[in-house]
Amino acid sequence: MSQLEKYGKAGHKQLKNGRIRYYGEVKPAKKAGEMVGRRTVREWDPSTGAKRTWHETIDGAGTVRQVRPQEDITGDKKVHFTFDKDGKYTGQW
Repeated sequence: MSQLEKYGKAGHKQLKNGRIRYYGEVKPAKKAGEMVGRRTVREWDPSTGAKRTWHETIDGAGTVRQVRPQEDITGDKKVHFTFDKDGKYTGQW
């Protein structure tokens, strides 16, 4: 229940594989434009206790346009994965 309180203020859903995703509230973008804001997403696997967290940038239609993992395992620069308005992967930066 603590993950729901901390990470799921905007809702959660159970995935078919048993994992649970918690969605944070969308924080408004600092600049006006196509992107309306960013939210934190946390996924938890109750069977193993494994957790992962990422940030999603959302456009005005509610489509995820950018994903950035919170932790970088390699210690390198954090990678942003980008998607077009139809949700198709377009690359990374």
